[in-house]
Amino acid sequence: MGWPVFPLKPGSKVPLTEHGFKDATLNEATIRAWWTATPDANVAIATGVAGFFVVDTDPRNNGFTSEEQLRRDGRVFPPTAMVLTGGGGTHRYYKLPCADCGGSLNEHPQEGLWRFEWAETARPEGWWYYRPANTLDGPSLLLRNHPFIARKLPKKLAEGIDIKGVGGYVVAPPSTHPDGTNYSWLTTTSVVADAPDWLLRYLAPEPPRPVPTKVIGVVDPDDDRPGTEFNRDISWEEVLKPHGWVPVGMELHGGYDVTYWRRPGKTEGISASTNYGGSDLLWVWTTSTAFETDVSYTKFGAFALLEYGGDFSEAAMALSGEGSAPLVASKPPEVIRVLEPKASAEFNMGFGDDHFVTRYVSYASKLTDASPEYHEAAALVLLAMMTPYVRVRLAPYPGGLKTNLYLTLVGASTRSRKSTSQRIAVDLLQNVFPNSVLPAKMTTEVFIEMMSNRPDQSTLWAPDEFGVMLGQIYSVGFLGGIEDILLQLYGGEDYSYVTLNRNAYIRRPHLSILGAATPESIAFAGPQAMLGGLLPRFGVVFPGGTPPARPASGMPDNLSSEKADLVDALHGMLAWQAQGVEITFTPSALAVLNAGESLLVDKGTHSARLPTMLYKIAALSAVSRQSSEVNEDDAAGALVCVQRWQGGAERLQPYLRRKSAEIEFDAKCRQALDILTELGGTAHRTEVARNLRLPSTVFSSIEATLLSWAAIDYDRTAGTWQLTHR
Repeated sequence: MGWPVFPLKPGSKVPLTEHGFKDATLNEATIRAWWTATPDANVAIATGVAGFFVVDTDPRNNGFTSEEQLRRDGRVFPPTAMVLTGGGGTHRYYKLPCADCGGSLNEHPQEGLWRFEWAETARPEGWWYYRPANTLDGPSLLLRNHPFIARKLPKKLAEGIDIKGVGGYVVAPPSTHPDGTNYSWLTTTSVVADAPDWLLRYLAPEPPRPVPTKVIGVVDPDDDRPGTEFNRDISWEEVLKPHGWVPVGMELHGGYDVTYWRRPGKTEGISASTNYGGSDLLWVWTTSTAFETDVSYTKFGAFALLEYGGDFSEAAMALSGEGSAPLVASKPPEVIRVLEPKASAEFNMGFGDDHFVTRYVSYASKLTDASPEYHEAAALVLLAMMTPYVRVRLAPYPGGLKTNLYLTLVGASTRSRKSTSQRIAVDLLQNVFPNSVLPAKMTTEVFIEMMSNRPDQSTLWAPDEFGVMLGQIYSVGFLGGIEDILLQLYGGEDYSYVTLNRNAYIRRPHLSILGAATPESIAFAGPQAMLGGLLPRFGVVFPGGTPPARPASGMPDNLSSEKADLVDALHGMLAWQAQGVEITFTPSALAVLNAGESLLVDKGTHSARLPTMLYKIAALSAVSRQSSEVNEDDAAGALVCVQRWQGGAERLQPYLRRKSAEIEFDAKCRQALDILTELGGTAHRTEVARNLRLPSTVFSSIEATLLSWAAIDYDRTAGTWQLTHR
């Protein structure tokens, strides 16, 4: 391959040589000596100087979600040499450009293909020796580096996606990961492709933009606090310019206008940015200001820091009117930022143009401006409803894997059209199974009664308040006990309900669920909801964006014929499977699914359940063709769908963490009241603060919250709190 390599310790990423990647070589004698001494040493390739860089995607850090978002933004990784890492991620190899050789580093216009050679002799600074790729002893070419190679590339493209360039290395096949899994090629060729233009533009030098993990200031756009109105109505110029901050430029980055700022007292350089990623947040990366560098700020957060030294209570007072109570809710200023979904890019279907799922998405998209991801999920549920007598033959399932699905459509607002997407699917289903849909709301007893009357029959439950239902399940409310039933029915198992008064039996069930919920309502089920129990059985369909809104219009032409074609297709599938069908897999399909499964593991409890969905969807894709054999296209389409749902689950996590943060913050507020009670009901605010041992910004938010609860009176002259009631 002509790539400089060096050895790593067996089963490790730690170099065996003294200087690590600096010892990388093409010298065959040296390479043979290394691996003769340590035959089981792992292989490492020095990136950058090898003529390429590597895009390293780590699923354990949300890398596949980031890839999906990049695809939605129109940023596609073209095919190239690609490795499946031992950790379940991927390495994509791309050529580095070279200004002096008229193209990529490995392509010289006169000499053909060249490769990097570590030169033992002295060379001018910034120059490297290259040799024809098809020989070990041909003439060398002294070639000047392009700036892409001379400098270190940005280490991170997005969350979970790193860039390996100069000064780095990657572990290469057939090395062994520390957990025992081997690295392997996902492509049949080692040809390295040109990097896409959008990626090269990103890698070009530009000011640093640290990604903060916390946000200072009011972040909930739906409440009525003064800070929220301030964030909406005031510009960053009005916040920063009075304090000496100077705007020094604007850049269109990722579809958003990003403004760069220079701090007071500085005459050159860039100190901060606003609106990176469309967030409308301030990110400061210099340590020479009052702002922290590992967080970001809303306009209200910056205003409170610059005008009131970070006292959110005083800042809220000022905005709501002198002497009036601070209108702040019981939320800490430091919470995880949850951005509203942006407009989605073109939707990339996982299935072919003639596939049932593709045709259904086209049909439903003409009826509503909902995300195509919702329609894709609904189409798969419709396929699942046509398969009560289908079983998937896999070794872990001796009795056969059932093809029913549990999915929930998640969207942040009414604009997402979740319920509309449900109704379109239910309407189509009623043309095949007129009485197959359960009521959206019912008690556990009614659910058992209705299911006990439907042996061997496909049944759909489409609750449009799925998050509320989850809350009732986890709080053991009037739906208490239904969780165990749904868990058992998910696997197609029979269920017996025995009481003193009656017995009920659910036999040979085939239940699919297509729920709809807001992320906030699911969060009310508690931060542990995705760690076990029912929710991890669900595919979470939570798009990263929403399509552009469409004006109201009449019924499109020719939809009745499209609908009739879809209904006929469903009838055909239902009749085809009526005598019982066993689904098997071609070897190439299993290879794709096994590789896909490795991409889904080690991502937490929820993703651990997704491989089951992967095999179910591949089987349903085969059913749509009335075939009992899953082929490679079925497997590839299934992987696209399930990776979307993995991304949806990851997008849901911040809402659950935010709910957890709110619960924790409320506990701190009540702890402050307990401390005040122990101090006799009246104490100086600093005495309470010393007992709480919290950052001043958090304490200020607690103080403002207790005032909004009317739990304390605050004497500003004396600086004392007085308990009003408990």
